[in-house]
Order: sequence, then structure tokens, then C-alpha cells
Amino acid sequence: FQNTGSGRGEFTIYYYEGAEGWADYDLYPTVAIGEDGVMYSGTIDDIITWYITADGKLYVNGSGSIPNDVGEYEYSWHNHKDFVKEIHIGEGIKVIGNNAFSGFGNAAVLTLPDSLEEIWAGAFHDTGITHVTIPAATWQIIDNVFGGSPVEEITVEEGNLWHAVDEYGALYYMEDENYGYLLSYPAASEGTELTVQEGTPHIGNHAIYGTSLTS
Repeated sequence: FQNTGSGRGEFTIYYYEGAEGWADYDLYPTVAIGEDGVMYSGTIDDIITWYITADGKLYVNGSGSIPNDVGEYEYSWHNHKDFVKEIHIGEGIKVIGNNAFSGFGNAAVLTLPDSLEEIWAGAFHDTGITHVTIPAATWQIIDNVFGGSPVEEITVEEGNLWHAVDEYGALYYMEDENYGYLLSYPAASEGTELTVQEGTPHIGNHAIYGTSLTS
């Protein structure tokens, strides 16, 4: 890579793309280039940039939404999902769209930004993620977000008014401080019993999929 000389810490990343030759992308100034270099990179809708380092870390940066109207196999990072070991979503991203990282079975680490407000259906379905922390600003999580992933523990940051984890480790959407919607029980939890909180009107799709629950 090379410094563009603008004085703002911007870089141009070059990678070889087979018969199409050399290509370059001007990434956001906030992108921290991994010491092992960049293997793959791309953009979505000119507002989202992403790159994957040689040690398998996927960084997604930008502002606004990772779009919902892109099919699962049209997210350009899906072409390299078997190579990815970690997923890091940058500050400024507010929405993670449907199936955005579905099928990233080798990705065990996930970091979500404080800016995140919504996570849509299947966003992290069938990944290798083991621990999830829901940011304080996240007010909407749709069904089947973590279904099929070996999640051991879900935590919710202090200050989140819309979600809570109960004594069993299950993630709920809250309605006026009451349990309103069972969203997800950690599939890799060692628990075998779950009592759904009293008054819960709905259990989400795949909320207990792949768990060890027996009762």
C-alpha cells in the first residue's frame, strides 16, 4: 500500500485480481491496515468499504446501513467467507442487513460498534461465533440472527433499553420492562433446561435451534 499524501492518513490498497489486473480502492481514513497486509477488499453502494487481512480478519467500515436489499450471495465479502476468522464492524454502521454474514463458519470472533441500531434476520446465521455483546444503542434484532452458530454466551451492554438476558442466558426483546419476545438461546450453552419468562407472547424462529435443551 502507499500513502496518498493527503495528510489525512488515507491509503490506496492494491491487490491482484487475476485476469482483470491490478485494482485500487481508496478506503476510509479510519481503516487500520493489518500488519499482515490486505488480501481482499471492496465496496457496497459507495458508503460501505471492507477488507480482509492475511490473518483472516474482516473489517467493514462506513456509515449508515449494510443494505437489506442485497441477496445473501451478492455481499461481495461472501466470496471469501471460508477464509475469514474474525468479523469487525466499524463505528458508523447503524444497520446490518439480512444474511450479511450468514455462513461464515470459520469466523469465531465478532465485534459490533456502539453505533449499531438494528440487526436483521439471519445476519450471523451459521457462523462460528461463540460470544456476542449487544451494544446499548441496538433497539431491533430480527429472528434467527444467531441460529446455527455455536454461541456460548450473549451479553447486553448497560444502557440498552430494548433487550435483556435472563438467568438462563436467553436473549429477549423487552416491552415496557417486561419480557416480550424470546430472540435467542445460546446454542453452545451447557444448559439443558429453559423456562420461558412469564408473559412472553412469542418465541422467535430458530430461537432454540441447535441447543442442548431437553426441557
